Amino acid sequence: MPHKDPAAAKEYFRQYHIKNRERILAASKAYREANPEKVAAGKKKCYDRIKNDPEFKRKMSERQKRLWRENPEHMKAIARRSYQKNRKKILAKNKIRSNTPERKAREALNRAVKNGNIPRAKTLECSICGKGATQYHHPNYDKSEWLNVVPVCGFCHNDLHGNQN
Repeated sequence: MPHKDPAAAKEYFRQYHIKNRERILAASKAYREANPEKVAAGKKKCYDRIKNDPEFKRKMSERQKRLWRENPEHMKAIARRSYQKNRKKILAKNKIRSNTPERKAREALNRAVKNGNIPRAKTLECSICGKGATQYHHPNYDKSEWLNVVPVCGFCHNDLHGNQN
C-alpha cells in the first residue's frame, strides 16, 4: 500500500477503516482493557499538554472551530451524544450552581438593570479608582443586600476578591 500521494493514502486508510470498523473497535477495546495504566498515562500526558502548552491549546481551539465550521451537523450529533451520556452529571452540576447565593444575587441584579431600576455599570465610575466601571461588586450576598452593589472596574474587582490576575 505504499502511496506517494498523501490524498490517495488518506482515502485508502479511510476505506480500510470503514471496511474493518468492527474489528478495529474490538481491538481498541481489548487493548484498553488489557493496558489500563498505559491508557491512563496517555490521557494524563494529553491533559498536561493541553493545560501547560499554550501553542497546543491554540491549535486545538482552531481545530475545533474548523471542525464546527466544516461539519456542523456531525459536531452537533457528537455534542448531543456527549450530553445524553453525561446528562445526570451536567444537570446536577447546573442545579448546584443555580442555587448559590452568588448566582441568585447576580440574577437579581441583572433583572434590576434590565428593568431600569439600577443603571448599567458602564455608565458609572469605579468607586475605588475613579476610572470607568464595567462591573458591580456585591459586598454581601444576603438576600436583603442583593441590590446593594458597588460599581467597579475589572482590575479593582479582582483586587477586592483577592485575585492576583
